Amino acid sequence: MSKSFQKKLEKRQSRFKSKNTRNDSKNKRQSLVFSLSKKKKDDILRKKRNIIENKQNVEKMNQKVFEILNKLPQIVIQISDPNCQNPHLFVQELRVMVSSNQNPPIDDLIKSKCVPLLLEFLQYENCEELQVSFFFFVSPSESVKYRDEILSMGAFPILLDIITTVQSKTILKNAIWAVCNCIRRKPHPPLSMIQDAFPIFKQLIRHKDLEIQTKGFYALSYLSNGDFNNNQMIIDLEIIPIIINYLQSNITKIRIPCIRVLGNIAGGNNNQTQTIINEGALPILKRFLGNSESKIRKETLWVLSNICAGTNSQIQTLLDYYFIEFLIQIVKHDIFSVKKECCYAITNLIESANIQQIDILISKNIVPPLINLLETKDNEIIIMVLQALYKLCALSQQVIQENEEIIEKNNCVESIEKIGGKVILEKLSGSIHYLISRKADQILINFFLQEKSNIN
Repeated sequence: MSKSFQKKLEKRQSRFKSKNTRNDSKNKRQSLVFSLSKKKKDDILRKKRNIIENKQNVEKMNQKVFEILNKLPQIVIQISDPNCQNPHLFVQELRVMVSSNQNPPIDDLIKSKCVPLLLEFLQYENCEELQVSFFFFVSPSESVKYRDEILSMGAFPILLDIITTVQSKTILKNAIWAVCNCIRRKPHPPLSMIQDAFPIFKQLIRHKDLEIQTKGFYALSYLSNGDFNNNQMIIDLEIIPIIINYLQSNITKIRIPCIRVLGNIAGGNNNQTQTIINEGALPILKRFLGNSESKIRKETLWVLSNICAGTNSQIQTLLDYYFIEFLIQIVKHDIFSVKKECCYAITNLIESANIQQIDILISKNIVPPLINLLETKDNEIIIMVLQALYKLCALSQQVIQENEEIIEKNNCVESIEKIGGKVILEKLSGSIHYLISRKADQILINFFLQEKSNIN
């Protein structure tokens, strides 16, 4: 590179600061997972509530909803009458309203003051048809505001009571579904409101019915989704050993929600992450990295990416279990979507590692697969890899400074040059993507130009 080009790069570099805190990688990873899963959950909910997507039927349904809205005051009068013979017929009309489209008129229903009446119906015994109809109304998960309004009227304890006392599996499954819709949106309801649900779901995950078991595990995955206090409740109730035990079984249906609970808790504070390790999750996660289903491998890598954003002691445990060898093979040979998930784990590992651990990673040839990832067309991966390479080079340089008489060359820089990585970095320095060009420039200026000047 010419001196004029070097000055230009240094000028551009001086306009930026780095760097993130250790928890930023973990938090960013969680945010991405939450946003990716949100659309899928919404699609499932629309199917569950029989929302009509056919454009030819939309106008007919809208007209029907309009007619029901016009007679809503009369419906409220009817269902509030103790002598009403067929209240479920009126509740079914309300169900039509909330199942009409993606933006049902929940606000009109709440203002009509029919919710307290419907909550009473929920407690009727031997009235399965009425209860099933109401569950579709008590789960307004499109809006946290509406959810909180309904919960403030006492819906949650009533649903939990149904779960613990009802005999009908249909009612039980619908009640669990309604509770899941109440807890899966963020921010979660206050812990004081939902804490009674934790021991109930602990019982559900031991239910004889596999579908109910699975719903219980999904409920726990929602409860643990980004809330440290909820995570601690799960830990204190000793639910983690139950999950570990199920993951060791051959029951495949419950694997995804079980792994997600582990991932959510591993994404908590460092003590919660350590609990996952102490309970024996690592051997199971290692086995799942070789699972034939790519979805299982991706979910497992997500758990590992959260552990990789932990303490030096936790990083060392992963190294002692030889996870890095598995991660290198995955990032070399797996399908792209799994490689990307693996990239999060490796870059988090590098971001959290100390000097000695970085030296181990370089000795295990972590650099070549990272350089190969720079040739993908995914900007997010390229940025993560460049940041990881910068830290590898920086800590390797620190080793040189601390051992000048013994070590003369930067092992990471030497490894990059050996496989033609410098050429790739120079190409990326001219990228139109600002962050990519900046991060490539940082590596070239701080390490490769410096190496050249040292030689001269």
